[in-house]
Amino acid sequence: MTRPPVTDQQLHAAVLRRFEWSPEIHGHAVGVAVRDGIVTLSGAAGSAAEKRAAVRSAREVQGVLAVVDEIAVPTAVGAVDDPDVAADVRAALGEHPALEAERITVGVHHQVVTLSGGVNSLEQRRAARRCAQAVLGVRAVIDELTLPPAPTASQTKARLVEVFGRAGSAHVDEVDIKLDGHVATLEGNVHSWYERRAAEKAARSVPGITDVRNKLVVTF
Repeated sequence: MTRPPVTDQQLHAAVLRRFEWSPEIHGHAVGVAVRDGIVTLSGAAGSAAEKRAAVRSAREVQGVLAVVDEIAVPTAVGAVDDPDVAADVRAALGEHPALEAERITVGVHHQVVTLSGGVNSLEQRRAARRCAQAVLGVRAVIDELTLPPAPTASQTKARLVEVFGRAGSAHVDEVDIKLDGHVATLEGNVHSWYERRAAEKAARSVPGITDVRNKLVVTF
C-alpha cells in the first residue's frame, strides 16, 4: 500500500516534536520553516552542539528532503580560524539545494566573509548570504554577488513554452509577458491553478528574473 505524501504542515509539526524530545535543543530559540519538503532552520543556538543537534534531528524526520541550516551561534564569533570558516562556508553553500556553489567564491579575513561570483536570482543571493552568516565563527558577511543581465521577453517566453510543453498544455499563447528590467509581469488567461503556478515558477527560473508579478486569470 502506497503511503500518502507528507505535507509541509505535517513536516513542520514533526520537526518541532523532534526538538521537544531532544534535551540538547532549546526549541524556542530555533525557527522552523518548511517549503516543498525542504526544512529551513533559523534563529540562534546556545552552542555548536545544539546547532548540530537541531540539524541532525530535522534530517531524521521522515519525509524531509533537505535541511537548510541558517542557525547562528553568537558565542562562536572569533573562536574559529579563517581557513576553518572558509571551509565551513563552502560546505554550507554546497549543501544548500537552491544554490550552485561552484559559481560562488568565498574569501575570509578576520572572520569576515566576502561572497563573490554569480547567482541567478535575489532569492539565491539572500540564501547564500544567510548560509554564510550561519557558519560558526563568522563576524560579518560582505555580499559582492552579481545577477545575470536582465532577460528578454523572448527568452522568458521560451522558458514558459518549455515548461508548458512538458506538462502537455497548449495554452501558453494566452500568456502575455511584460518585462521591467529584472521583473516579469504575467498577464492573460490559463485554464487551471496548476498552469498559473507553473507559469510563475517557469518565469522565476529564467536567469536574470528577480521577481514575478502573477496577474494570470484562471478560466475554466
